[in-house]
Amino acid sequence: MHPVQPAGEGTPRLMVRGASQELGALRGFLASSFRIPLADGSASGTVAMEVVSLAAAEVRDGDGSVVFESADLRIRRAGDTFTLQTDGGWLRIEPGRGRARLGLAPRFWAQRLATQREFFLLGLLILLHEQRWFGMHACSVSRRGRGVLLVGPSGSGKTTLTVACLASGWACQSDDAVLLGERNGEVATMALRRGFSADGSLAARFPRLGLDCAGSPWLAGGKHLLDLDGMFGGQMESRCAPRVLCFPRIGTERRSALRRVAPAQALLGVLRQSPGLLAGLPATEQQLATLGRLVDQTAAYELELGADAGAEPGVAAELLRGAFEEHAGEEPDGDGGH
Repeated sequence: MHPVQPAGEGTPRLMVRGASQELGALRGFLASSFRIPLADGSASGTVAMEVVSLAAAEVRDGDGSVVFESADLRIRRAGDTFTLQTDGGWLRIEPGRGRARLGLAPRFWAQRLATQREFFLLGLLILLHEQRWFGMHACSVSRRGRGVLLVGPSGSGKTTLTVACLASGWACQSDDAVLLGERNGEVATMALRRGFSADGSLAARFPRLGLDCAGSPWLAGGKHLLDLDGMFGGQMESRCAPRVLCFPRIGTERRSALRRVAPAQALLGVLRQSPGLLAGLPATEQQLATLGRLVDQTAAYELELGADAGAEPGVAAELLRGAFEEHAGEEPDGDGGH
């Protein structure tokens, strides 16, 4: 059993252990896919993933009810134990004890990269949930340690807006998925995934960056995994304190527009993009409280991306900067960080 991280303290860390000779390759995959630090010991805030077998993994239906199912993945729950199943792999998680057991067969690595990443992403979200770190479908950008959460479903313009902010000098935590936790009396955003999921249209919008989508690893649905650390590595930060919530969407007007959103509408927006709520995880009540505090500490906006943002993405980044400067407040003491 490994220590459970108290709410709002420390940084989540993952310890991967086992006797398999392929353990190093697995650690390398996790380090290249996620920004959660890999730990060598059970320090405070560490959750553990024990590798049972990488040579063979028989996946049975198991006990419990199905709480999530997609074309490639299934999650079952029996009591306080969750089991993720996919072709050639299983991950059995005990969130309250901060640990999981993993079994993988070689055929797991023949699956799409998107499936491999989603398998471990969902596992980490469940594993960290009881540690009071909650996932959100959002991008996070920041300046001076204060941040903007770009919240919305796939196709709403989050990644394009994030890259536009990076090109304008903002810092970034991660694309498409972040962690939320309470620290020093406020809600903080923590980096989660590495890489940017994008199609060829992103490269067309930023010709000066020379983005090579076609030459990057393929994910699914026409999207590729872009590694922008080489280009913007100095702007990748581990956490920030959000001061603005932004709900972008692709509009039909010529000009982009930023409009204030009422707190009740903002709460509904973040609830829709918060995994774990429907699964009834043990710390769901705390997750709801954290989302409420997030709305309380931020100003919320809807950003309708017009034709001008498609032609020049910096237009939308400039609108966002104006809202941010109005609400960012004073620079925090040490909450931002690399």
